[in-house]
Amino acid sequence: ALILAVGVYMIRRDSPIYMLSFETFKAPDDWKCNQDEIMEMMKRQNCFTQEGLNFLRRILDRSGTGPATAWPPGITKCLKPKEDNPYEHQEADRSIDASRTEAQIVIFDIVEKALKKANVKPRDIDVLIINCSLFSPTPSLCAMVVSQFGMRSDVETYNLSGMGCSASLISIDLAKKLLGRKCRAGKGCRCVIQSSVRRLRRSPRAV
Repeated sequence: ALILAVGVYMIRRDSPIYMLSFETFKAPDDWKCNQDEIMEMMKRQNCFTQEGLNFLRRILDRSGTGPATAWPPGITKCLKPKEDNPYEHQEADRSIDASRTEAQIVIFDIVEKALKKANVKPRDIDVLIINCSLFSPTPSLCAMVVSQFGMRSDVETYNLSGMGCSASLISIDLAKKLLGRKCRAGKGCRCVIQSSVRRLRRSPRAV
């Protein structure tokens, strides 16, 4: 009975899980905007009433947003003048292509740095979890990363979207359960989590 009890305990106990590295994306200076520039960008979208802009201003004043908040380059370009007419501003690019380019710049950078810091090769990764609240394209962001870094074809991939800030914690909990399951099966396992909330208004991160 004692042997059986010890066996059950060994099977059910949680295996230790460690974070090997942590990275955040540092946006280029030309992506950064102060509050006045953010409000000007909103005006130039031509989709907000004055009442809506006043509401945005009140929210912005209470948001704690600093003078160097990163915004997507496709949006910030509307602050720049046209090359052929400096008296008119460029149009914001809210296309799928612009969003995918932004995602590639951010995700590739932090995944590469996180793997390098952990001294882990891309083909050693068993689980890939990417959380991006607003942008969920096809092919997926996970497929983009697997292709870029040459990860194994049998890597488990999970794309999470539409859950806001809570998805960061959900991603970590999912990774813990997946890693724990594989460890109990007698296998070592490595996981990459990438989290990006509201496009680039907060710093995306990878662990």
